[in-house]
This record gives sequence, structure tokens and C-alpha cells, in this order.
Amino acid sequence: MRRELVLTALIALSAPGAALAQGKQMFGVSTPMRDGVKLVSDIWIPADTGRWPAILIRTPYVKTPQFKRYKLAAYLQAGYAVILQDTRGRGDSEGEFDFYFPEGKDGFDTIEWIAKQPWSNGRVGTDGGSYLGTVQWLAAREQPPALQCMISTAPSGRIFDEIPYLGGAWRGEAGGQSPHPW
Repeated sequence: MRRELVLTALIALSAPGAALAQGKQMFGVSTPMRDGVKLVSDIWIPADTGRWPAILIRTPYVKTPQFKRYKLAAYLQAGYAVILQDTRGRGDSEGEFDFYFPEGKDGFDTIEWIAKQPWSNGRVGTDGGSYLGTVQWLAAREQPPALQCMISTAPSGRIFDEIPYLGGAWRGEAGGQSPHPW
């Protein structure tokens, strides 16, 4: 049943006669956030001319290896643009990493930026698991008009009982800084 819902959502995003095979690649594309910080993405769009629905994956784990992990070539072949973005303060993106706190607004800004691109048909879906699943829900909470569907796998369920919290208390050292690089 869940798989059918996901497939239905993806079909709703797709454009009639969507093309596929090889795509155009754009690396190191900056997306301005409302506070002036620039987040960096790698973007693939189908080779045919046209406007495409988009799949956004936002990650703190460095965007480049995610392409193979999520088998994103399948999205491209099905006629979707694919955007892999380093979250704030990670990989090539500017700013300071602040575990979940900026993800809602940054996700909203990125989704709406994608919808306005000349290669976009204005419909955006998201994909990813764990941290990548949680950032989808944080963005969805901001209600970006272009967000059409999400494939959120294993997101945080009880955020105050999971990393970076322990029993509801922040796990950071004095001054609120976490000793961990994530």
C-alpha cells in the first residue's frame, strides 16, 4: 500500500511524455537563502528540452556520494530533474551547521527557488532517509506551495529523545557546542 502511494505521488509529479536518458549536469549551483547564506547544489536535468518536475535531496553528509546511493539516475530516466544540496554549513554550502534548526526555512527557500527555475515545471518532491527524511518534514511544516510529495524514510520521531538530545537534554558541551562533527 505504501509503495502504491509513493508511486502515485511520483506519477502525479511527472510530465506527460517525460524524457530521460542522459541529462545536463550543473555542479556547484548556489541557492540564496532569505538570510543571504548560499547553499550549494548539484543539479541534473533530463537531456530533452522542457520543464521538469524536480526531486530534491538535502544532506549534511556531502552531496556527491548521494547520487549513487539513491539511484538518482532512475529519476532522471523517468523525466525528473534531480537536485542534491549540501545543508547549511556542510560540504560546499555556506553558514554554520546547526543540527535541524535552520532546515525548515532553508528547505522552504530551496523548494521555492527550484520551482522558479527555467527547467522546472514548478512541482517539487523530496527524498531521503534519517536526517534527510527529517529535513523534509521540517520544510513541509513551512508549507512551500511547490512541494507536491515526499519520500521521507526513517525520520526522527521524537526529536527530544534522539541525537542531539539525550532524555530531552542537549548533548552539547559548555557553550552549546556539540563535540561531534555532525
